[in-house]
Amino acid sequence: MASSSSGEEYSVTEEITQNALPVYVPGSIKLDEISGDFSFTPTKRRIYYQIPGPVIELVPEGTIDELFEKNKDIYTESQEMALVALIKHCNISREDFERAIEKVIEGYISSGFDMTVEDFEIPNADIIYTFDNDIINEYYRRA
Repeated sequence: MASSSSGEEYSVTEEITQNALPVYVPGSIKLDEISGDFSFTPTKRRIYYQIPGPVIELVPEGTIDELFEKNKDIYTESQEMALVALIKHCNISREDFERAIEKVIEGYISSGFDMTVEDFEIPNADIIYTFDNDIINEYYRRA
């Protein structure tokens, strides 16, 4: 816990959410047509269900299989963001996460990918590291 200037205690998550978080602006990500890739109609953008390769490289081999075995329906609407589940399961620091995402960005730039297209959207660390499913679900909604 930390203390505010008024002496009140608050958690890091509360501190983050009290500060201005980025807001998803509908239309800022060009959405793909929903394809047969899903066994349900997703209400969140594709990145909600994906884990970027450089983040996977941060975890011991077999960890993702272990996580998916523990949460067999992680890709359904009832579960939290797959990336958040992995971060929590493996206790991935924000610094390590941001370094991994930097690799993703470098790869997308060198390949000429448009990061405003749903397939190449970059996960937002400010949103993810709130660990607040309401904030995360609102930010990653398909709109």
